[in-house]
Amino acid sequence: MRYPRRLFDRTERGGRARSVLRAGLVALAAAGLLGTIAVPPAAAARNESAWVNGGGGARTNSAPSVLNTGGIEYTAILGLDNRIYVSYNGNGFRQIPSRHETHHAPAIVTMAGRIVVFHTGTDGATYYTLLQNLENNSWSGWTRVPGNAVSAAPPSVVVLDRNVAAITLSVSNGRIAVQRMEIQPGGTTYRTNYQEVPNFEIPTDLRFGESVFSWTWSNRLGNRENYVNLAVVGMDHHVWQGAYNVDNPSQTVAPSQVPGGGVCESGIAGARGGPPDRVAGPGEPGYHSMAHQAFACIGTDGNTWVNQTSDGGATYDGWNRTTDGAGPSNSQPSLAGAGTTLNLSIRWNGNADRRFPDNAVVEKSLF
Repeated sequence: MRYPRRLFDRTERGGRARSVLRAGLVALAAAGLLGTIAVPPAAAARNESAWVNGGGGARTNSAPSVLNTGGIEYTAILGLDNRIYVSYNGNGFRQIPSRHETHHAPAIVTMAGRIVVFHTGTDGATYYTLLQNLENNSWSGWTRVPGNAVSAAPPSVVVLDRNVAAITLSVSNGRIAVQRMEIQPGGTTYRTNYQEVPNFEIPTDLRFGESVFSWTWSNRLGNRENYVNLAVVGMDHHVWQGAYNVDNPSQTVAPSQVPGGGVCESGIAGARGGPPDRVAGPGEPGYHSMAHQAFACIGTDGNTWVNQTSDGGATYDGWNRTTDGAGPSNSQPSLAGAGTTLNLSIRWNGNADRRFPDNAVVEKSLF
């Protein structure tokens, strides 16, 4: 197998945060990373917006999941009653009416032209529902994703080529398992069962939760297949990146540590710019935006730390606290692509900073 080595051979930078962060195992939920994007080098300093209360009076038990598609921003949160609520373009949050209960953050994606919300049920299985009518808040019933994998963490869902999704889970034995789901006009198909991804193991002692996040990239060399790029918190609590072949999860790219020495007390969040449901090719809209990527986690100081790249991962800025205040949280943060920018959202810790209410949905943009 050949792959773009510069995705995984990186020079460590930004080491000043080494003693402050503790990082967990995660994989990034966004689509599309190319190892051959030619872009200018990253700037020494980046612009960020101020923190704002993006959820109004809503309160959450986890960081929100955000999706930007078709000119609409959808936000899904876990309410304090362990139900899932969704808002769009800043309108009020409405509960998904189909009966459900979860203790973990939901994941919202666009797939086959539909808005789909996934969650981990109280039985550890993964379920999803499809939006039927936005104005009427009509959703399909919850469908269980087939397979025997059981998770005690949120699912990571990444969409490939618009109608195919890879569902990546951290499972009970500390390993990672993946299911392939495809929506076609005639119905939805899956693999017979989840397949375990070798070479990854998840720690169980993260103070602020664990999860697996992922994005995809297309191999422009060699076999030219699609891969899910995993960013995970390893057993040493540093942040690592690797990958697996979507159609053959046993075929992996060995993990390497994300530069900067970050150590987190939460799972890792991650995202990239560009289209949310496919990998853009050269010359297509969003191609260069995919090179803007970021990781975020909660450090040992209880605040949000971010590590960004503008060249698809060849170089990183190093781990830095957010501007306009450190962003305190008791949950893993959330990152989402928003075209040329990235959206960072957290569950605000009002006991540490009274600028916003406790458990409020607070967000900012990374440029």
